[in-house]
Amino acid sequence: MERKMRLLAVDEIGVHRVLEAPSARHLEDLAVVSTWGESKRARRVVTLTAGVDATGGAAVDANAAGWFAMGRADDTVDVCDGVTGGVLGGGSVAVGALPVCATVFGPSSASASARLITVTENGDARVHAAACDVHAPADARIVGEWEEVVSNWKPCQSAIRACVSEDGATLATGGKGQGNNLKTHDIETQKVLFKAKAQPPNWLGYVAPPWVSAVRFLPGRGGGDGETILVGTGDHALRLYDLRQDSKRAVMDVQCGERENATTVMAVCGTRDGNTAFAADARGAVVAMDLRTQRSRGKLRGNSGSVRELALHPTLPLVATASLDRWIRVYDVDTCKCVGAGYTKQALCSVAWDVRGPAVAAAAAAAAERKKAKKKAAREGDDAGAEVAAGDGGGSDVAVKKKKKKKKRLCSDDDDVGVVKKKKKKKRAKEATEDD
Repeated sequence: MERKMRLLAVDEIGVHRVLEAPSARHLEDLAVVSTWGESKRARRVVTLTAGVDATGGAAVDANAAGWFAMGRADDTVDVCDGVTGGVLGGGSVAVGALPVCATVFGPSSASASARLITVTENGDARVHAAACDVHAPADARIVGEWEEVVSNWKPCQSAIRACVSEDGATLATGGKGQGNNLKTHDIETQKVLFKAKAQPPNWLGYVAPPWVSAVRFLPGRGGGDGETILVGTGDHALRLYDLRQDSKRAVMDVQCGERENATTVMAVCGTRDGNTAFAADARGAVVAMDLRTQRSRGKLRGNSGSVRELALHPTLPLVATASLDRWIRVYDVDTCKCVGAGYTKQALCSVAWDVRGPAVAAAAAAAAERKKAKKKAAREGDDAGAEVAAGDGGGSDVAVKKKKKKKKRLCSDDDDVGVVKKKKKKKRAKEATEDD
């Protein structure tokens, strides 16, 4: 039995929408199946990431399966269960400013605690931990409250984007202005690992100031251990940094889209083989770039609004886009063709794949079967009531027909009496005339 394809999308008014398709071969049936969360713009989600297994890679086992870290506009971060939407770890975590990054990691062999790593727009980073029961269901796995274990850490002056490597060891940050170019830090020691240099001057001798508008570790190269990073900039450039290079400059620097229509790169992601990168801009254009030839290999067409997020499926060649045009679209990585789309009714902020382990998927399937059985029982009860009502209505119809028939017969009798009286009257008038 194929597993359902499941996506979680968040919009500008704070509502969370779950989209499902029967399988990867039937993504054309992608549609919203449930919603949860309060419709409140002040608590809208500004950043969304799926839970990550502590050993690296997507949460496909029992560790962080079904968890989502959500940074909200009221300067808090929630770790939610992807099935019920319930907040885990004792409630929201205050981070002091608008979060630009929030990533949750499951427990590992070295630690029985889950970790929550956050970065705010002020450049402040924090690490929280909560005790876990790895044998409990996903919505009850975090048994302790979030406690701050790393604080007073400022990896950059201000941040627009930040992300954490899949192994949870490296933090990358970037912002706008001098001093806010790409940097990476060791999360355990808080030491700087890499600090990018400005790009060489152009033909006019002008050096553009740093403007990191999107950042993502590139899986596949270096085993996902934080050695290669994709960066999108405010001056419509896509850059690739190799942290092992001594030059500290981008090993690839290409322009995204046509020069006259180019704009800020809003989101980037790369395939697990390390050969293809995707960059989405504020006009809705999504470019697929071959990192080996540094040339475009196609576009993901169909988006008519700014693309706020790109989400690569952890195991399948699929990438999802969340756009201001209110659509979630899923594309085939190899062909760049749209294979599924779902309408969400609101402008979207982010999207993430929900990839859960067998135990979590089985529990969700059982809950869905119970819900389906309950609906079926209710529907059968309504049908039985309708049949009873129909039976009573049939008797009433018979009674009405009998009444009409009786009334018709009475009317017929009255007509006969009237005819007889009329004949007698005529007979009397005739007799009176003859007497005269």
